[in-house]
Amino acid sequence: MSKKIKNLYEFGNFQLNAQDKTLWREEELISLPPKVFDTLLVLVEKQGGVVTKDEILNEVWADTFVEENNLSQNIYTLRQVLGKDENGKTFIETIPRRGYRFASPIRTVKSQISQNEAIATNDKKGILLAEQTRTQVIEEELIEGSDERRAEKPQRSYLMFAFGAILIFAIGLFGYQFFWSQKANISYRDLADIKLQKLTKAGDSYSPTISPDGKFLAYQKNNAAENTLNLKDIESGNDVEIEVEENIKVGFLKFSPNGDQIFFRTPGRPQSSQKIYEVSYFGGQAKLVAEDVWGYFSISPDGKQLAFYRRNPKQNKVFIMIKNLETGEEKSVLEYALPKNLSVHKAPAWSPNGETIAFGPTGKNSSQSQIIFLDIATGKENLIKTKLPRIRQFAFMPDDKHLVLIAARKGTGFQLFRFDYTNGEINKITNDADNYAGLSVTADGKQVVTQQRKLTSSLWFLPDSDLNQANLLIDGTYHALRDLALTKYGKVIYDTKARGTRDLRLTDIKSKISKTLSAEENSRGLHSPVADKNGHVYFVSDQSGSPNIWRINSDATNAKQITLGEKSELNIAPSLSPDDEWLYFIKKSNKSNSIWRKSLKDDKTEKVFEPKDFSITNFCQVSPDGKYLAFHYDKVKNKSSDPTENGKAENFGFLNLSNNKEVKEFEIKTNRPVIRWTNGGKSFDYSQNTKQGGKIWRQDLYNENAPAELVFQLPQERIGQFDWLLNGKDLVIARVKSQSNVVMFQILE
Repeated sequence: MSKKIKNLYEFGNFQLNAQDKTLWREEELISLPPKVFDTLLVLVEKQGGVVTKDEILNEVWADTFVEENNLSQNIYTLRQVLGKDENGKTFIETIPRRGYRFASPIRTVKSQISQNEAIATNDKKGILLAEQTRTQVIEEELIEGSDERRAEKPQRSYLMFAFGAILIFAIGLFGYQFFWSQKANISYRDLADIKLQKLTKAGDSYSPTISPDGKFLAYQKNNAAENTLNLKDIESGNDVEIEVEENIKVGFLKFSPNGDQIFFRTPGRPQSSQKIYEVSYFGGQAKLVAEDVWGYFSISPDGKQLAFYRRNPKQNKVFIMIKNLETGEEKSVLEYALPKNLSVHKAPAWSPNGETIAFGPTGKNSSQSQIIFLDIATGKENLIKTKLPRIRQFAFMPDDKHLVLIAARKGTGFQLFRFDYTNGEINKITNDADNYAGLSVTADGKQVVTQQRKLTSSLWFLPDSDLNQANLLIDGTYHALRDLALTKYGKVIYDTKARGTRDLRLTDIKSKISKTLSAEENSRGLHSPVADKNGHVYFVSDQSGSPNIWRINSDATNAKQITLGEKSELNIAPSLSPDDEWLYFIKKSNKSNSIWRKSLKDDKTEKVFEPKDFSITNFCQVSPDGKYLAFHYDKVKNKSSDPTENGKAENFGFLNLSNNKEVKEFEIKTNRPVIRWTNGGKSFDYSQNTKQGGKIWRQDLYNENAPAELVFQLPQERIGQFDWLLNGKDLVIARVKSQSNVVMFQILE
């Protein structure tokens, strides 16, 4: 009599029956398309092991040729259906350049029954109930991270104990060699003996740096002149304003190791070319020490070298540069090109002995943040993984064993931690509702200063753009700071971090009913949503391994990957032609950035425009009349680095789509590299946040010399993102309020 094996898998609050091909969430039967179910089954049967894309394609679509985006679409559907586990993590994890793995603990129930004893039922778990005489084998399989323990036979226990001892010894040797990848060996214990001292109280302080001896604080004030900084004697409380001559604007600050000088970067976006100056802490004449600096910088422990980032925007390359301050010599010690990248927001950190630089790579890694230690002499890179989802900044402690980190755990804002990179232990320095930014540590490592920030960003609907009629749509701490788009049916699409991850949501303006469209834990600031006339939303996600454009219905169903590039390519910034027949987007590669379009009728794809003397960044949008396509671009050296120029300029190009050659160029003083089309495409709007509040300006496209017109003003608040409804009168904005002070933590243990 033939036998048949039937498996029942349980994970989270789900039960999956491999024989009946059913998936249950407690009492609810979940309906899945056959290929989607088969994809899930392949992952679950692997019991936490990595399954390559080719393995899934061969298993699910045997003897059938399909494109890889079919698999990506199935993975997206499963993530939407399964949601998050009890720890807030996605069930399916993407392993870059390898495939996928099922990351949640699984309990497997195996039943071996005679075929003629099988009874088809419809009970909630889909378990076949046979006679009591049948043999049933129950086996619990542990996946990494589970707290369950399995009863073993004595002989197996001894073997496992011996194996464990050997494994622990091997891991110890591995950690001793300085390369540490955290697994379960992690704690979030509060760091004992911490003393907090508030150094400013006005709510307008930022960019702090503490002198190596801990006696002085240098920082900036929002309402101060742009060529000034403040110097405070911490013990006496005396606070004086320091002026930099020649009206050179002051940005990111850093004390020199001897405490006599202050280095600063000219203000501007981290993703723009700026300059570094050196000035006495008494103020006065500033000395130019470095140009074409992207992101933040640090100074070597001996004070003789600078480490900073430099980008080649046309080739999408980024370098870590070291400059000798005595000789002026510059050299590149590391080069990354797409698909590899690194975060210019995290200043490269020097180790106490000056032999190593730590920096932060970027990429899709939802459960971990990584730090790379670069040996300057040999160029060897050592990767350190942490369980902190997002790391904002880090700095070495003098013991050459710990880092101070600003990072965010699941469901929290950015907090301070001390990280032991030799054993993976993490101690909490802060654990509150505030967010922290900026990091400076004294020479003895006992004092840490940072910016303590309270941020709220709420979404509002303003009929006739009238503040007196303002109607609150969504209240919270992080809404529409990066993404905001309006559909043609009175719904607003925006990004939010209300649930601890950056989700894409859709809210009806009238009913205020909200729906989550995408809950991906991506780390590259993606989404960039746009909606068509039929209720589809196009957005960017890197869930398939690299950023690509996806389409989803406004009811969060039927997600489909639209673009499929090479692994070294990024397809971002979707925009639709007025008739919804063409999807325009930016394609980034390690050679150049260009504008492409894809027919939504026959999938025809073609290059539209590739610039020669500048690099398109992350924004493009077709005008409502279909005549122009607006885009933001970077030059090799941004004009905003000019120390005598007023305002922070961003470069926008407007491509004539009738010939795909003519480009109108505008230099706009805005805080965000985004514009909104108005008057049917004859003009465009942009926002500007000043010390007095937020403003929206309107520029005539066909008259470059015409001055911009002020069309909206938000006193005492900043504007996050904004957009106009179809009538051009009603406005949706994110109203941002922020207070920040400098605080100091004294580590007394």
